[in-house]
Amino acid sequence: MGSSVSNTVTDQDLDRHIAELILKEAKQKAEKYGKDGIQAYLPQAGWTDSNAPRPNKRFLSNIIRSTDDHNKTILRAQAEAAEEIRQERREQEKRDRKIRAEEAVEAERMRRLMGSSGSTRWVQNWERGWDAMLELIRLRREDKVEKKRMERLGISDKDDKKSSSSSVADRWGSNSLDIMEIEYKKKGSVREWDMGKEGF
Repeated sequence: MGSSVSNTVTDQDLDRHIAELILKEAKQKAEKYGKDGIQAYLPQAGWTDSNAPRPNKRFLSNIIRSTDDHNKTILRAQAEAAEEIRQERREQEKRDRKIRAEEAVEAERMRRLMGSSGSTRWVQNWERGWDAMLELIRLRREDKVEKKRMERLGISDKDDKKSSSSSVADRWGSNSLDIMEIEYKKKGSVREWDMGKEGF
């Protein structure tokens, strides 16, 4: 028993006294609750309880520190991602500028090749060249047909009447012959690479 309680007070009397105090306080709180509501059960102003639990400052500071570190990590990652996007955009713009510059150089080169009148002149020259090539093919075919007709009639050109006794060196040494006109003959046959030369 505590030192403030005399030895004459029995444990039963003490328990009864404490129970009466608790009942008295409960009745007062119930009456106050009827007037003030929940405020009746809250501590009054100026009330201090030395036994109330204290906050764990080390735990809270560790949580705050780890949260700050996490937030800094996220912000750093976002900044790096944004910088990578900016870098990619700059590189793409650089590639696009390079391609446009190359296209401009190519266009200028084509313009100079085609002349001052532009692309229509180039197309006209190309069409004219195509027509000339087709005309040349048509003339060669007509010449071949005419030559075959003359051979059937027994008439041949002077160029075809080359003496078989002349040597290759003699024919090559003469200034009148072209390389396409030289035929290397083997007795009784025409070589494969000589086929088709008769039209030239």
